[in-house]
Amino acid sequence: MKLNLHTSRYSAGDTIINSGWIPVRISVGSPRFATKYALLDAVVDLAPDYSTIKMEPVDFNPRYLAKLEKKGLAHIRRQLEAVATRRNNPNLVLLCFENVLKGEACHRRLFAEVWERWTGEAVPELAEKTSTKEKPKPSLSEPENKAGQGATQGSLFGDL
Repeated sequence: MKLNLHTSRYSAGDTIINSGWIPVRISVGSPRFATKYALLDAVVDLAPDYSTIKMEPVDFNPRYLAKLEKKGLAHIRRQLEAVATRRNNPNLVLLCFENVLKGEACHRRLFAEVWERWTGEAVPELAEKTSTKEKPKPSLSEPENKAGQGATQGSLFGDL
């Protein structure tokens, strides 16, 4: 089966639903917030090791890349194909927490780079659409931000 892979974050619910793609968890844990879609599948071999999730990218990246190399293309492809076969859909969106569109570091983009190197197949980030009714929320670092306003999804890696 020819896989079509994208990546995204758990909180991109409308985008994930509208894509028709199968959401697949590749994080250490599941979201502790309600998602707009059923999260029934996981490929835990693509999740970072728990001991590495608080590391700076300079330390984290080589360890995560070594983990992928050790697992190997054939093993990872079999796991992804098993999900696609079970769901009768080759279109998978690999999910974790970080908002890479705002520059947050994330293992899912490292995996995407490795997959493209191994297979020649790009793994783009699923484009999130912002509702025209939504007003952009201020950054938590902006001084005018009051407690509880402008809250954003937390990052698994903290302030990387």
